[in-house]
Amino acid sequence: MFLLLKIVLVPALVASVTIAGRRWGPRIGGWLTALPVVAGPTLCFYAIEQGNGFAARAAQTTLAGLVAVAAHSVAYAWSCRRVTWPVSITLGWLAFAGVTFVLYQVQPNLIISLVLALASFAIAEKGSLWRVSRSRKGPFPRANPYLVQPEMHREICSCACSQRPFSSLG
Repeated sequence: MFLLLKIVLVPALVASVTIAGRRWGPRIGGWLTALPVVAGPTLCFYAIEQGNGFAARAAQTTLAGLVAVAAHSVAYAWSCRRVTWPVSITLGWLAFAGVTFVLYQVQPNLIISLVLALASFAIAEKGSLWRVSRSRKGPFPRANPYLVQPEMHREICSCACSQRPFSSLG
């Protein structure tokens, strides 16, 4: 029964968010995507199967991993206006891999992971081209899912900080 729940729950949540985004538009879709739709249930399953300590460490590294996601977003956003999309995606992946490698070597604690995530969101917001797209006159270009969406980053962080499902997190 537990295996069936794991197999069905996350895909059902992702599908629900996708359908809601298509029905009510990208702003609602962005807000719903910002919720820990995949990470939340996955961390809960870790806590049940592996224990609170393992789940707490996984939550901490997930939070630190958001820094690498922000690096990917900024690298892609800046390069997509200058080079072809395969090069942009490659640069985004390289940024992600580089930041992940550094974080793996450093292995920051929970507080430092939170500070790094918040700082990376602020930097990503300043470094993104999101405002450039909004400031253009005329119809907006087709939405690009790889551009940084500051609202989404803020929501991810607020959800990660406000929900404390594991007592060993602090």
